[in-house]
Amino acid sequence: MDAYPEHLWRPWRFTKTPSYWWQDVAARFVSGDIQAESTVREYIEEIANKCKIKTLEDWLHVGLSTKDQARLSLLGGQEKVLQRLYPLHDWKSGNNSSGKTEPRTELMHY
Repeated sequence: MDAYPEHLWRPWRFTKTPSYWWQDVAARFVSGDIQAESTVREYIEEIANKCKIKTLEDWLHVGLSTKDQARLSLLGGQEKVLQRLYPLHDWKSGNNSSGKTEPRTELMHY
């Protein structure tokens, strides 16, 4: 990855992710690092596409792979990750702060 810094690497796509990588991202994400947050957002968007998640409400009913569950657990858990990335969404009722449910495409990039 250091050899080609201009390439947008997505380590989770490799057959084997470097053992330290998720722990490093998790520690930085929890501490508020913007780059780690961007990485996690990218990962979440990829999961959403793979699982055909159309709205943020869909996250409440999706069945994730064991691997995705384990990775999200390292990051604090699915619920905490989503609350952090989409703070305007009311996760208890499934609505955003305006009271309307919006499609994922309108909420993904705060």
